[in-house]
Amino acid sequence: MTAARKHSPQNRLYTLLAVGKKDLGWDEDTYRDFLADHGASLKGDKYSATTMSVSQLEVALHDMKKLGFKPRRKNKPVHISDWRKPRIAMLNGIWITMADAGVVHDRSEAALTKFCFKFTQVANLSWASSIGLNQAIEALKSWAHREGVKLRGKRNR
Repeated sequence: MTAARKHSPQNRLYTLLAVGKKDLGWDEDTYRDFLADHGASLKGDKYSATTMSVSQLEVALHDMKKLGFKPRRKNKPVHISDWRKPRIAMLNGIWITMADAGVVHDRSEAALTKFCFKFTQVANLSWASSIGLNQAIEALKSWAHREGVKLRGKRNR
């Protein structure tokens, strides 16, 4: 299926009708009767939304909404930009290594975030700027070096 067909108005409406069917608690027969009432034709041995025009699909969706269906967007997880992930992972790795060496007394993520706040000025590392993350990484590396903690890295293997 091409990208254009995947995101066509019909496919969006088919999906909404299927979600509405589930949301309203309809069984298969009730759903197929509903489609037939809104202009669906037989495809094989059952009424199918794929035989309906866009306007018929929109009317069917509108009627589902009248019956109590409330479409809602998916709650997408908080997304950390790809460029931040390796830097945050590096901060976590250095922090845990220093905690294992006894230099850091609180190995929690909250403690790391509090330490990094001096450099990033944000309450969550996933909001930090590139400069802030780099400064926090360099500060942790310097601290580890002063304390004699060996950090494993690409250059130190």
